[in-house]
Amino acid sequence: MKTTTVDVAFDIYGEHFDPNYITELLNILPYYTTIKGIHSPRKSRPAVETTWCIETGYEESDNINIQLKK
Repeated sequence: MKTTTVDVAFDIYGEHFDPNYITELLNILPYYTTIKGIHSPRKSRPAVETTWCIETGYEESDNINIQLKK
């Protein structure tokens, strides 16, 4: 039987905001952040928006609610 893999992510996008403020407010370390206009190690061009992201990474699961609770 084939197992399903899921990746659950929560992203915040905007023109200008301080990703550190989101980290402090939610008390969660992000998977990655970008600042509009700044080069990111993940991209070859400057970011077009500011982002703050958390995600579980791909995991085997038969019930996505397990990942959503993380």
